[in-house]
Amino acid sequence: QNAEDLINIGAYKKGSSKDIDEAMQAYPQLISFLKQDVEEAVSIEDSVRILLSLMNRED
Repeated sequence: QNAEDLINIGAYKKGSSKDIDEAMQAYPQLISFLKQDVEEAVSIEDSVRILLSLMNRED
């Protein structure tokens, strides 16, 4: 909760926490993953593969 508050008010300094930095970097891709168009069909296998690739990415 503290990190969220700091981020929301713009007081979080990048580099303060590796975990928070990684979460902030992954957030847009995770939100995109969670959104599915009404006409879009994705198998459970593809969903798992995509999510695992997001979580294991090395930028």
